[in-house]
Amino acid sequence: MQTGRTNPLGPPSFPSLPAARRQTVSFNAAPQRLSPRAASGVLPVTGGMPYLFGGSREGARRGRTNVPPAGWVLGVCVSELSAVKASGGRAGWISWPHSLSWSLVMIFAIGAPSLIITRYIYWQMRPEVFLRNPPSISGTASRPPSSDFFMWSMFAVTVCICIAWLLNLRMNMDRLNLAGSPSQLRGPASLNAAACLFGLVAATFLVLLSVYPLTSGRDMHMMASWGFYVCEVFALILDYSFSVWFSRIAPQQIGPIERRGIRLRGIAGAGVLVSSLFFVYLFLNYDDALPLDHYTKQLIYVGTEYLLSFCFFAYPMAGFLEMRRHYREVAPRLRSA
Repeated sequence: MQTGRTNPLGPPSFPSLPAARRQTVSFNAAPQRLSPRAASGVLPVTGGMPYLFGGSREGARRGRTNVPPAGWVLGVCVSELSAVKASGGRAGWISWPHSLSWSLVMIFAIGAPSLIITRYIYWQMRPEVFLRNPPSISGTASRPPSSDFFMWSMFAVTVCICIAWLLNLRMNMDRLNLAGSPSQLRGPASLNAAACLFGLVAATFLVLLSVYPLTSGRDMHMMASWGFYVCEVFALILDYSFSVWFSRIAPQQIGPIERRGIRLRGIAGAGVLVSSLFFVYLFLNYDDALPLDHYTKQLIYVGTEYLLSFCFFAYPMAGFLEMRRHYREVAPRLRSA
């Protein structure tokens, strides 16, 4: 079976698509000068479809990111709204998922600093607590104003988590539709759906644990904390299992970016697994876990909790590049085929 041509950094071939739909992407083309509109930070719309790379259809095909940072966010919003208006809403499903894929990065960009800022706010309020018993994440988010900041920041993280899991579900469904025989794909399809479900449930628990702090809702907070950790671990395990399984049954869809994403998922998932097991061990056997004084033991416990949370927030970034390329190059071909 003849497949489309690929270059070392380009997308993989899709043999199930018509030959007329197969296109290749060149990342080595000579750069072009920015148009006045692109230089001003507003991305132009070409053919009713906005692109975030280079501000035009040709720039997207070349993989260039030559739009200056100034006015970038405004340019994205203007280009997206213009495309939806020009196409009567038909182009929205292509442009919006491509832009919303940034939610995978924002999970870590918002979540990790928020934990540190929450701890700093609590330290400003009660510095004496840190000298005798370093507080956990729940402890630092137990009283206003640190609890209020933690709650609103986790609301933002929850929105990004829900968007990321839904985009991941749609991307994997597109891949399964391209792969071939449905009988061979029931297993991966089940893993994909289960991973999304566990991820959304984990996001719900994250909202609950941020709304109910330890001081005013300890039982609900502890239940939501355990629910978040358990569901998130299951979601990441299922998602990584899908990636590995799918790469073996549909290798024609796996290019360099996809292989790199699988490796990064494995690294982040290993960090989650090791830190979560050690954290649970410390939680259940705190008094006898380590032959150390209370202060040192508490520092290790809190550090493990932060490491686990950072790994949770970092895992989605492993699939950022492949999701961006999917919604920029593959999804439009599927819908237009």
